[in-house]
Amino acid sequence: MFQSVLDDIENGKSVSAERIADALKSIFLNYPKDIHGEVALYALPLFLQLDQNFASCKETVVGLYREKELPDTLRVAMLEIMDRHFDHDLAGVVTDVFMDKDSEDSLMLGKSAKVLAGRNIDISGELMERYPDATDVEKRYYAESLAYLKKKEALPMISEDIERMEDVALQSSLIQSYAKLAPGDSKTISRLVEIADGSSVAKNELKPEILSIQAVVALGRSNTPQAYRELLEVVENEEALPSVRIVAVESFYTLPESMKAEVAVSLQKLSTEIPNSKSLDHIDRERLSTHIKRVLSFLSKE
Repeated sequence: MFQSVLDDIENGKSVSAERIADALKSIFLNYPKDIHGEVALYALPLFLQLDQNFASCKETVVGLYREKELPDTLRVAMLEIMDRHFDHDLAGVVTDVFMDKDSEDSLMLGKSAKVLAGRNIDISGELMERYPDATDVEKRYYAESLAYLKKKEALPMISEDIERMEDVALQSSLIQSYAKLAPGDSKTISRLVEIADGSSVAKNELKPEILSIQAVVALGRSNTPQAYRELLEVVENEEALPSVRIVAVESFYTLPESMKAEVAVSLQKLSTEIPNSKSLDHIDRERLSTHIKRVLSFLSKE
C-alpha cells in the first residue's frame, strides 16, 4: 500500500496528507522492529513531505502524534516535525499529551516535556512533582527539561539518581543535565569531580570509565577557573584512567586567557614526568604525551 505513495512522491506527483498518514501507519505497524533500517528507509520521504508541506499537513501530523495506539517511533517523529514548526496551537497540543494523567507512555511524556521546556514553557512545577515517582526513562527527559528551565531545586534529586541508576546511558544523560542546571556553582563542580574520580559511583560496575568521562566533559563545559583547576588535577592524577586524563587535557582548548599561562606551566612540567610514569604503559604514555603537546602548542600560538 505504502509503495504506491512512495512511487508517486518519487515521480513528483501530488500526494495528500491522508495518504501519507495511511502509508506511515502501514509501515510502522507492519515493521514494528526496525532491524535493518527498513522503516527509516521507507518513512523518510514521507516525513519530508509532511515537514515541507506542514501548513497543509498540520492536522495530519497532530493526529498521528496524538494517536496512542501507534508506535512511539512514529509519534516521536511527528513531535519532532511539530517542534520545527512550533506555534501557540502546537504548544497546547503538546501540553495536553504531557499533562495526560492516564498515560503510561514514558517516552512520549518525556519527549513532550523536553519540547515544551526547550521552548521555555514553564512546566517546572509539574516536573518537580512528577520526578520522584517517574520511570527512569521519564527522569532522563525530565532532568533535561529541568535543566532547560534552570530549576536548581532539582539538583539533589538528580544527583541521587546518578548514583542509583544502573543504566550507563541514563546516568550519562543525568550527569549532563546536572551540570547544566548550575554550571558555575562550586557544589556542582565538586559533585562532578566526585563522579570523575569514580568515588561516588563505585558500586556501579557498568562502565565507570564512561561516567568519569561524562563528568570530565561536563566540567569542561562549566568554563570556570575552579572547574579548569579541578580538570588539571585529573590530568595530574596518576590513579585516574588514561582515557579520562586525555579528555581532561582536551578541555584546555577552551581555557580563558587569564588561565593559559598557569595551565601551560603545569602541563609542561607534567610532559617531562610522563615518560617515567610507572602507572602508564608505553602506549598510554605516548597517547597522553601527544595530547599534552598538542594543547601546549595551541596555547603557545594564542
